[in-house]
Amino acid sequence: MKQNFLLIISFIFGVYIHAQNNGQMQTAHWYFGDHAGLDFSSGTPVIDTNGQIATIEGSSSISDEQGNLLFYTDGRRVYDSTHNIMLNGTGLRGDRSSTSSAVILPVPDDCHRYYIFTIDLDASKVPSWRPQRGIEYNIVDMSLNGGLGEVVQKNISLPLNGIIQGYEKLAAISNATKTGYWIVTHFQGDFYAFEVTSTGVSTTPVISPSSIYGGVENIGYLKASPDGTKLAMGMSFSVPSGTDKSLSLYSFNKATGNIHNEQLLYSPNTSQDYKHHFYGIEFSPNSNLLYATVRKLPYDQTVDKICEIWQFNTNSPNINTSKYIFGLENICYGGALQLGLDGKIYINTHTNQANGYYLGRIENPNTAYNTTTGETPIFTPEYLNFGNTSTGVGLPTFLNHYFRIAINVNGLSIQEDQLYCTGELLSFDFCHQGGEIQSVLWEFGDGSTSTEFYPQYAYNTAGVHSITLTLMVDGEEFIRTFDITITGPPEVSNAEQEICLYEGEEHAFNLTESLADINPSNGNHQISFHLTQEEANNNNNPQPTTYTSNQTTTIWVRVEDQQGCFVVRELDLIVYFIPTISIASPINICSGNTATLQAETETTSTVNWYDHENSATPIYTGNPFESPIITQETTYWVEAISPEGCISERAKVTLTIETEEKPYFDIPTIYCINEYAPPLPQKSMNGIAGTWSPSFINTATTGSTTYTFSSLPNACGNSYTSQIEITVEDIKVPEFDIPTLYFFNEEPSELPLISKNGIKGYWEESFNGHIKYYTFYPDESSCAEYFNVQIISYPKFFTPNNDGINDTWSLADIQLKYKELNIKHVSIFDRFGKLLTGFGAYGGWDGTYNGKQMPANDYWFKLEYTLTTPDGDKIEKQLIKNLTLRR
Repeated sequence: MKQNFLLIISFIFGVYIHAQNNGQMQTAHWYFGDHAGLDFSSGTPVIDTNGQIATIEGSSSISDEQGNLLFYTDGRRVYDSTHNIMLNGTGLRGDRSSTSSAVILPVPDDCHRYYIFTIDLDASKVPSWRPQRGIEYNIVDMSLNGGLGEVVQKNISLPLNGIIQGYEKLAAISNATKTGYWIVTHFQGDFYAFEVTSTGVSTTPVISPSSIYGGVENIGYLKASPDGTKLAMGMSFSVPSGTDKSLSLYSFNKATGNIHNEQLLYSPNTSQDYKHHFYGIEFSPNSNLLYATVRKLPYDQTVDKICEIWQFNTNSPNINTSKYIFGLENICYGGALQLGLDGKIYINTHTNQANGYYLGRIENPNTAYNTTTGETPIFTPEYLNFGNTSTGVGLPTFLNHYFRIAINVNGLSIQEDQLYCTGELLSFDFCHQGGEIQSVLWEFGDGSTSTEFYPQYAYNTAGVHSITLTLMVDGEEFIRTFDITITGPPEVSNAEQEICLYEGEEHAFNLTESLADINPSNGNHQISFHLTQEEANNNNNPQPTTYTSNQTTTIWVRVEDQQGCFVVRELDLIVYFIPTISIASPINICSGNTATLQAETETTSTVNWYDHENSATPIYTGNPFESPIITQETTYWVEAISPEGCISERAKVTLTIETEEKPYFDIPTIYCINEYAPPLPQKSMNGIAGTWSPSFINTATTGSTTYTFSSLPNACGNSYTSQIEITVEDIKVPEFDIPTLYFFNEEPSELPLISKNGIKGYWEESFNGHIKYYTFYPDESSCAEYFNVQIISYPKFFTPNNDGINDTWSLADIQLKYKELNIKHVSIFDRFGKLLTGFGAYGGWDGTYNGKQMPANDYWFKLEYTLTTPDGDKIEKQLIKNLTLRR
């Protein structure tokens, strides 16, 4: 898994310089005067008329380390490499008549940005309509506008003594470690040195006093030697009426910005015939010789002025006496001096001869005048002819020595706030200006090194690592060091959640329940959950905090701290399956025996047996389980535990004792004589098999017989007998005090369920025509006959329609069938009581009266009869009922 750690980069620079580098291609392009220019990129100066500035004095330009033009300025406008005004490149507040109107410096430790420092012209020339502007600086970012640059900040003031002031003089000097610069100006008797480092421009200058008070007429150059140890200042005037001026030399402390050891090479002297005005200043490439241009104006203005070049040997015990004057020609070359890439010093003659404007050149500026040998510097007054293109007075102002190393980590300057995490590959690169690099050595502070120009490296341990970049440039060693502080990752851990499920069952995992395990220190981290490691690394597709699954799944957890550093950890959602377990139940065993109980479950499971359903302590662990001796019904519970600790539900098994019960039967114990008796059963009602003695039931004779059943031996080896006594009885006739015959709706008042002779039974009612029967059925266990009672009724209707069925209403059939009945007379009446007819026992009515058919209706009859009882008694009776004639 890739781990990421926080990188907080700070820097501490140390530079160790062992030799001076002379490759200064940053000064390859000069633009000055009125569209005048020089190109030194080929090694030989070539006139370049593409420049767009039109200035009298100061300008500045900057090129890259290969000599490619980047941009240039006159202190008011900034032009890019295409000679168009840079984006936001107007409105700077230098002045075309300021000696050092502008100077361009690379921003320390930055590959793309540059400072443009500007300074106002002398106070006497500041127009009345605007205030004095003093020293200001601007910032250009060359990474913008497609590499053509943009001015991103403008006109930031650097007050002198809290007041916006200062004019004309501006020098830029590399500091002692070549990690920054000093911007130096002179104002009203003091030098002001502003330090420029990777942290910015200090607004608190180092102030060094001098004996020279410039006043308001303070034009003329302030220049540093190439090695930065010396500083020279020329004073000039801007009007012919100006006074005699001075030329001074100083020592400069590149480490502190202090200016000291003032030496007046010329001080004002009103006793002379000429006023001396010192404008151009330059040092030889070896920093030993000082050159100055001098204009000598006579107090008597009828005398011609004289222009000279003065040389001083700064290594001489008496510098003043080492002065050598040359350049005495008919050209007054009182303009600027500037050291070129070719090691020559160029002078702006500021003279328009008939054939144009020229730059002169000192061919051997490292050559001091030798009084012994007569060796002198060689001066070519008309080295470059610009024709009608005015060269003005000034030449570009440059930094005394260009060398810049700017280190980037992942494309950002180490001066910017940067947060990185280990595991993330860091890209180290640098840009530099000044000289050709012969070798590179990166030391990463943990024992690892690289000789690649732009290596990639990742740190795996926390702590402060001091990184050193060593460059060998033109034989000179440059060392940059900076510290990287690596802070460890969030203190987080892998985590897991476990759940026991039945196969196929799903569970909704609450992922937040693992936060305490993932983040035990409860750090203020942002935590998200992802389905893949790639999604977690890229912070894509975060999941909700509930995840439903039926199988083991890995969730990838991204833990990100407040600085954006993250680690990815695993949250394992582990699903263990609950084992299944079963056992047959109940199991019958013989009393006094043990039982071997075998549960069905996975072979990897642990099986526990319990004697109570909710018992926490098993009585046995293993499978099978041998029970103790069983003498009564006993129940056990069994569970299975998987290797992961998942516990099944408990299965129940009951051990039942093989019963000692005797066989029993459902066999009738009373039979009637000669009644059919079924075969005796070979198994009892409770399933016990055996044999009978006697082997069958004999109903041929009356009396009681004992039948014995002997069971076969059971599983426990026991056998049992059972006896049944079966009685065969004679047939009996039930006796009741009830007549067996009733007539004309008379019925017995009671039907007893037990006969007089003790026979039990029940009565059932049935019909057959106009006869109703009551039949007594004896119980099946009784050997008895049936007993019948008949209720003889009369016909309720007749239908005299000559169909041969019920054509006549008559009681003759009853009279003929029952001798106990003696019908005397029957009378028929209509419903009004009118006698319609009468007849005897065997007569009848055909439904007519006097030969006419009577209508369908209800009619009445009167029956007179005698009933003979079973005892022979005769009872006279009379019955009046209705009947129905139907047509």
